[in-house]
Amino acid sequence: MQIRRLVFLGPVLACTLVGLAHADTVLYSAPVVKQAGEGVTCVALNVGTKTRNLKADVIEVFSNTILDSEQDLAAPGAIVSASGDGVDGTYCRFSIDGSKREIRASAMVRVILTGETLSVVPVQ
Repeated sequence: MQIRRLVFLGPVLACTLVGLAHADTVLYSAPVVKQAGEGVTCVALNVGTKTRNLKADVIEVFSNTILDSEQDLAAPGAIVSASGDGVDGTYCRFSIDGSKREIRASAMVRVILTGETLSVVPVQ
């Protein structure tokens, strides 16, 4: 069990260190497991008073494969989102040039065909 945990944490730590080189703040959602026909949408909202570089990544849990990534200069009140539907579960990674107080982010499980939101996981 310890070896499996270390094997899993190694890539997560590596991704964190790489992300820190490009952004002041990197936030992660909890892993989200979904059913067939559902996908995950990662949404970041700039709640600050300045235009910020925001990036949202959808990442498959076990392979650490980036399924989708969107990056933009987001004005106050603007959002950046990315969507994907990994097989064994996914999580969101958000990068911002600024403080975590200047972003609100969540991982949403959605029905792919209708766009209906089934659940929302806030990111802290």
